[in-house]
Amino acid sequence: MLRLALRSARVPRTAGPHVRLLAWRAVPTCHEGTRTLVTKSPAETKPASPKARPHRGSTSAADRTSIAAEHDHRVIGQAQALFTFHSDVSPGSVFLLPHGTRIAQRIFDTLRAGYRFYGFDEVMTPLIYKKTLWETSGHWQNYADDMFIVTDRVHLDSLTRHAANWERGGQATEDNGSTGGPGLLSATYQSSCCGDVTAEALNAIPGGGPDEILGLKPMNCPGHCLLFNERPRSYRELPLRLADFSPLHRNENNGSLSGLTRVRKFHQDDGHIFCRPDQIAEEMAHALTFLDRIYELLAFPDYQLTLSTRPTDKYIGELAEWDQAERALEEALERTGRPWTLKPGDGAFYGPKIDVMVRDALGRAHQTATIQLDFQLPRRFGLSYNGEAPLADMATTTTTTTASESTTPSATVTKHTPVIIHRAILGSLERMLAILIEHYAGKWPFWLSPRQAKVIPVGGGDKFLPYAQQVQRWLAHPATYQSPPSSASENGPSQEVSSRATDNHATGAHFDPARLAEHFYIDVEADTQRSLNRMVREAQLAQYNFILVVGEKEATNRTVSVRARDGKQMGTLTIAECIALFRDLQARHQ
Repeated sequence: MLRLALRSARVPRTAGPHVRLLAWRAVPTCHEGTRTLVTKSPAETKPASPKARPHRGSTSAADRTSIAAEHDHRVIGQAQALFTFHSDVSPGSVFLLPHGTRIAQRIFDTLRAGYRFYGFDEVMTPLIYKKTLWETSGHWQNYADDMFIVTDRVHLDSLTRHAANWERGGQATEDNGSTGGPGLLSATYQSSCCGDVTAEALNAIPGGGPDEILGLKPMNCPGHCLLFNERPRSYRELPLRLADFSPLHRNENNGSLSGLTRVRKFHQDDGHIFCRPDQIAEEMAHALTFLDRIYELLAFPDYQLTLSTRPTDKYIGELAEWDQAERALEEALERTGRPWTLKPGDGAFYGPKIDVMVRDALGRAHQTATIQLDFQLPRRFGLSYNGEAPLADMATTTTTTTASESTTPSATVTKHTPVIIHRAILGSLERMLAILIEHYAGKWPFWLSPRQAKVIPVGGGDKFLPYAQQVQRWLAHPATYQSPPSSASENGPSQEVSSRATDNHATGAHFDPARLAEHFYIDVEADTQRSLNRMVREAQLAQYNFILVVGEKEATNRTVSVRARDGKQMGTLTIAECIALFRDLQARHQ
């Protein structure tokens, strides 16, 4: 038996005047059974990458602790100004700072390119849905403990008042008015509703009907089912592939929140494939190929695959359907040629899944990507497509179509139930960001780096700062750079060009989105009153991939003196050569 703990939190006025959040948490009344991990085709443990584990020979507890401190994403994230938290007002929700957002956007840009290549259409869906949708999907019955429940202030007062009355042994009564002022919970009610409230009590509370209770979405699949059902579908349209990057919320306990690895608000590269049963094998192959390419780019070539099967308690659907789905995933895993492990009973309540595990700097395993096969959700939402028989299907009902549905008038076709493949290549962006921070120990490869280069002007105080700012503009947006004629290169830039301000507002530069799509993250050292060695050292500690020194010679010849993060001198490059270098590194994901 499960008892629901009802907790309330006042929403700041800045969030809007109409909503409050209720967090529902399942409290087990008996001990849960343990699960046994059965290993099938075990993989030999390997470090994810030499970059990820530079101290992989260390074995002592002291060494591991030292490595953990060096690689801790929370420490590096603060040092590099990547993210922050404000747990006093938004526990478990990360604030990505500009440099952290740069990394996230690079990852999403790469994923979006892959989604387009594999035929996905990106959609944007709501964050909040009525309770009725979650009941249809089965999440209310099987996942409500991990959801945030949303209602307006009036119904929040009603809910908490009647819940407290029920727990004191009384019966839920009709609401006779607000206590403690409109939209405000009295201390008595706040205290009362912190105790355990049974599901029976919640269902009996007036004002708690499906029109007043909504859920903050923990996943996108129900919303995508609504999009599939927008109009009748033909078998010729399938597979329909939808991608969604909107934020999700799951109610993690306060005690389990930990940096970026366990948060309440997160982003997924969430995708759903609606396909025919005869398309499952090909779609699974594409999903695993896409996954393999992304993890190769992220320097996790030795990721581990696991198959999680039907839970022993909470699941929906028939055993025969589960068996068929599990066999389909087994076959897909076997075709990869990679070793994989079996985790009995660890699947989602609606279907089995393939999980991807990567290892951090200490060799700790983290679950990231997920691919799930689902025969249940399409049936719960009544999804169907028209197809000429025979087409193998789990459940088929025969109907007579109109002449417009077939080339033959009064032709008989069948309505088939599609299969859904749920897949997220990264899993949680926030968790993947934490893993990557520790994987690279903050030394980002150029293509992911939030600080790709820094331009340092030297000589004559601020005399060459305008040229440094011009270099920053050229390199940040290569499309704005035009190679000068040889004579101009010899004589240097005009005073007008070299003295422009770094702010594009001041230059009157024309904003052309098509030309500015390609960009690099370039900064300029504005405090030039220090020694060159000190400015270079600070740039190295900040993990800039390249340090570009410019002075009188470079300004005259339109060049930059380049040194790498590790101190290696790369000589003098023209602006065009520097752009070519950056483009090559970006294209090769180096």
